[in-house]
Amino acid sequence: MTPVVLPIENATCFDDPFPHLQLFPALDSVSFDRTLALLPPTQAFELRGKGLKLELDVIEGTAAFDALDGPQQDSLLALRQGVRDAATRIAERFAAPLRDKYVWLLGQTIAADVLEAGWTTTDGRVMGRAPGYQLQPHTDSAHYGVTCLFYLSDAFTPDDGALGLYRPARMPEVRDASTYYPQKSEGIEVSLVKTIPVRRNLFVAFVSGPSSIHGFERRSNSSIEWRFAYQCHIVPQRFDIREIVFQLSETHRSRWARYLPEALRDDKLSM
Repeated sequence: MTPVVLPIENATCFDDPFPHLQLFPALDSVSFDRTLALLPPTQAFELRGKGLKLELDVIEGTAAFDALDGPQQDSLLALRQGVRDAATRIAERFAAPLRDKYVWLLGQTIAADVLEAGWTTTDGRVMGRAPGYQLQPHTDSAHYGVTCLFYLSDAFTPDDGALGLYRPARMPEVRDASTYYPQKSEGIEVSLVKTIPVRRNLFVAFVSGPSSIHGFERRSNSSIEWRFAYQCHIVPQRFDIREIVFQLSETHRSRWARYLPEALRDDKLSM
């Protein structure tokens, strides 16, 4: 298995409405064509979301992944490793906003310690999205540093599949460390600032900060059944909330309750 190579030095960075980059083409044509040709068939995915979502975790030892044939496994592992190999270079492009994000999340002292060990990625997943699928504006789980999306399908218009980047009317508190919907949880209005249509061989990455509100929509009139993308997240190599939770201030600690074993929650979280 030879990892794919992402030429991150060719990516274009943007600050509005939050730090993000776009890289196109993300892979050379031979690597991309091979990746696309070895994409598993739809029956290899788990169907979710009222029939509008397909999910396949790129994790060895899981039933769905182990059921793939050897070349399909190798192709997905090469993609996963390629993004993982690029994690440090991506983090360097976002150095200042990433540092600010973890200071906001953990406080300055703990953030410095956590970030010292460097970066890796989650194992990732391949996602399929059908016509009519919609993901409301949200922020990703708070411990993620950067969200990465590699698109394997084309959308010829934004209505046929597009990532939306939003600006909140005010900074969300983010009262929970899981996927967070500011409109629902805090009544914060958001406005669409940028639309990035799905495009084959496009790589998008953005800092997963408290105001990194994004969503996705495919209108129901699309003639193509599924749009596919690979998603993973860049995270600090040394970050276990169970090891640091009681070093956090009460403000920083409260949003982590659902991530902790029941025995560590109520009494200790209110200390």
